Amino acid sequence: MTQSEDKIIIAKVGAPHGVKGWVKLNSFTTDPSKVFDYLPWQIKHAKAWQSIDIADYKVSAKNIVIRFTDCDDRDKAQSYTNLELAIDKSQLPKAAEGEYYWHDLEGLTVTNLQDQLLGKVSHLLATGANDVMVVAGQKRHLIPFIKDQVIKNIDLATQAMVVDWDADF
Repeated sequence: MTQSEDKIIIAKVGAPHGVKGWVKLNSFTTDPSKVFDYLPWQIKHAKAWQSIDIADYKVSAKNIVIRFTDCDDRDKAQSYTNLELAIDKSQLPKAAEGEYYWHDLEGLTVTNLQDQLLGKVSHLLATGANDVMVVAGQKRHLIPFIKDQVIKNIDLATQAMVVDWDADF
């Protein structure tokens, strides 16, 4: 999931599927089928967010397909291709103590234990072993998000994070 203003982008509309207005859905949720837990959705069309309703959806082992309420043919479905779907941040459940949504970490100022400024969290990447923060500063740092071992302190109030990471690494 990525963020935009006060929105969290949770999916992107893919190519049309068939001729009756269905489109493929590229979900950004950890479990793709959980995207439906976050209704209602908004769609970004012509640089503005607007509410959108789905008439139906199908989840299979290979993909998710949906049909919007106002969409009943392939041409209309094609007009949705590559548009982003989002929810308001307020729709997310409150994170448990010591847990964070990625959008909470993006933009935090990162310093190391020697009080050297490494930069700001640009974004995070999901990898097999653990998530990785991309910290952009004078140098780009790829820092594993391993709490206690690498991540020493996160203070959302001051938008700061302390890590055990060498500035030259």
